[in-house]
Amino acid sequence: MITDVLKLTKWEWNKLRRRRMPWILLAIAIVISQISFWGGYAFYRSGVMLDQASFATSETQNGQTVEITMTCRDIEAGTLPPEIENLSEQRRGQVLEDIARFEAEACQTPIEARRDLREALVLPYSIGLSLGLVSSLGAILVVILASSTIGIEYGLGTLRTTLAKGIGRSQFIVSKALLLALLSAAALLVVSISIAISSTIAALTLGDAAVAADSGAWLEVAIVYGKTLYGLIPYIALAMFFAVLTSSSGVGTAIVLGYYFAERIVVALLFNFDWFRKVADFILGRAVDGWISSEGGLSIELGASAGELPDALHGFLVMLGYIVILGAFTFWLFQRRDIAGAKGD
Repeated sequence: MITDVLKLTKWEWNKLRRRRMPWILLAIAIVISQISFWGGYAFYRSGVMLDQASFATSETQNGQTVEITMTCRDIEAGTLPPEIENLSEQRRGQVLEDIARFEAEACQTPIEARRDLREALVLPYSIGLSLGLVSSLGAILVVILASSTIGIEYGLGTLRTTLAKGIGRSQFIVSKALLLALLSAAALLVVSISIAISSTIAALTLGDAAVAADSGAWLEVAIVYGKTLYGLIPYIALAMFFAVLTSSSGVGTAIVLGYYFAERIVVALLFNFDWFRKVADFILGRAVDGWISSEGGLSIELGASAGELPDALHGFLVMLGYIVILGAFTFWLFQRRDIAGAKGD
């Protein structure tokens, strides 16, 4: 049974790799992750967050005015305006106290934010945070891939031909699910490699601004990778179920993507009601967000979720429930439904 499933999975891959859809979706994932990374890099290099607050003062001596201006950029660089030496001794001491107060009140937050952004651009933190971004985008991409992979068999009529060759239905549907899971894992790996290359290039230009990661950070990256992959599995199960139910890639994709976006809108609108909060943590999207979001150096804050997210264990169990239930219904439905000829969808 296992050997047959693995052989069938390899055969399915040989068919799928000749189609444009998986390569287009992979290219989209890489491009989006690269845009996010280099957008963050450009924002860091610009240092605009350090120019939002400024300090200015002046003193008039012998009819001449000495003006002192500073921004948080100067604070981060540890430089003082040379004009400060032209101030009177008493005034100089007062200005230095004012600058120290300006640093504590106005510059501490943007400087720390810029330091965090710098860290996010360097390996391995860049990989972990990019995977966090891909987790949201990836759900959409795997839905499209899973729906098209199953639905195209109905549309072209190849499913009936394949099963007529003696391939068992259970082996066929299991091999499809295994292939989609493996493709998701491979896609995340390719995205990670592309971000690693970009991080290496960025580190060369950052110079002394690049930070060294501790050895435990790479373990955290592996954990984030595994959690991101597991977070995509329920959406694969959901897409496969509706593709089998509707016998169509287009209709199945539309239903699942409609649910994906509607779920987030409904949660945002109804989360303030106490009765809704009792069931909100059992909604798939919030369970996935709670599972992927975690404490630690590579934590991922998902702003799309309303309210406090469920903990990781709760999210894991809820997702497991979706996977088992949807997988069981898909398996049952696929085993009992008659297979028609080509539908042209």
